[in-house]
Amino acid sequence: MQPNPWRTRAAGLAIALGLLLAAPTPAQEAAPQAPSIEALQAELEQRAQQVTALLQALNARNLRIAELEAELAAKTTRISQVEAAAAALFAQRDALRQELEQVKAERDALQAQVAALTEELEAAQENAQQSTARVEELEAQLAEAQALAEELERLQAERDQLQAALEEARSQAGRAPELAAQLEALQAEHARVQAALEEAQARLAALEGTASRASRSLEAVADELELALNLARALLSAYPLPPGETVASAEAGVLEAQLLAAQRIADKLANARGLYTVQAGDSLSSIAAFFYRDATRWTDILEANRGVLEDPDRLEPGMVLVIPR
Repeated sequence: MQPNPWRTRAAGLAIALGLLLAAPTPAQEAAPQAPSIEALQAELEQRAQQVTALLQALNARNLRIAELEAELAAKTTRISQVEAAAAALFAQRDALRQELEQVKAERDALQAQVAALTEELEAAQENAQQSTARVEELEAQLAEAQALAEELERLQAERDQLQAALEEARSQAGRAPELAAQLEALQAEHARVQAALEEAQARLAALEGTASRASRSLEAVADELELALNLARALLSAYPLPPGETVASAEAGVLEAQLLAAQRIADKLANARGLYTVQAGDSLSSIAAFFYRDATRWTDILEANRGVLEDPDRLEPGMVLVIPR
């Protein structure tokens, strides 16, 4: 600790006062004879005044020293308080810096999450747009299939009328010339109906062209028609016409076989509600829930597609199914 300058000065004044009292006066040095009482009293009073002045100065100095010491203690206390406050502020600053770094790290993580969520949202929006386009495409296909079913139903009605006319013509075999003309007209009408039917089948095949395996049910029906025609021709070859029966009536028999086979095709399509292309993740129950709002009707879809579905639990994307009414 450094010495207090005020205390050093006070000690110096006390030493000077002692030396002053002990030192001989000039009168004592000049006159070796004994001083008089008056001279001694005067000198004593002079020395007393000097002592009083020195004591007053010393007291003033001591008072100033006490004030300065109090001020120094206050400043020391203040410095300690300021240092403590500064240490607290530094600690708070360090804590805030650490918290700031943590907040920055959290901000960066949140920005990364926002970027990832934004990408997911954009992908979801794109998928939603694609799904909407697919739904619109399926609805258009369904509408076209329903229109085709209505057209096939109309063709079926015309075919029934044609078959009734053929039966009436066969019942009136005695009217050969007239029947031949009617048969020719009926054959022409049948050709027109058959062409319309083939056109409808072609449109249906084009609608189902996106999935080759979906056409197996229609191919099976076509095989039935071809088998029926071949059977009719084989029967005509194996069993010659009896005497009196014209070639026209044989052609009518072939025509009847063709009409019966075509009727089977029309019956399958006319009773259908529409067509559906299987998507990834589909099942018969989910398709039934979509079309009928009843998942338990999956057995109806299975029954209508026996020629296509080998395993009802294994649906492959792209497969086209007939949806019954």
